[in-house]
Amino acid sequence: MEANKLSDGGILYSSDGNYADEISMLKMADGSSAKKQLADRLSYRLNQYENYKPEETKKIQAAKIFQAEDYWVLVISDNADEISDEITDMIN
Repeated sequence: MEANKLSDGGILYSSDGNYADEISMLKMADGSSAKKQLADRLSYRLNQYENYKPEETKKIQAAKIFQAEDYWVLVISDNADEISDEITDMIN
């Protein structure tokens, strides 16, 4: 994705690759949906871990993609529901 298409956002993930956990938040500059971009990111992460650490794929498959105000959010975690609720509460 080109940076000029975003007005805000960030990605937090484990840089050592041992865990698939990730929180991505995107705010599109034109106010459009980032759901497809996050779904593509989720597919990419699943493909990364299927052969590398298959035990991590369960949490990827249970990931949450949702909108909170103007932000689109991807949460990959064993606690995706709780994290999603906290993000929604903080933004709304």
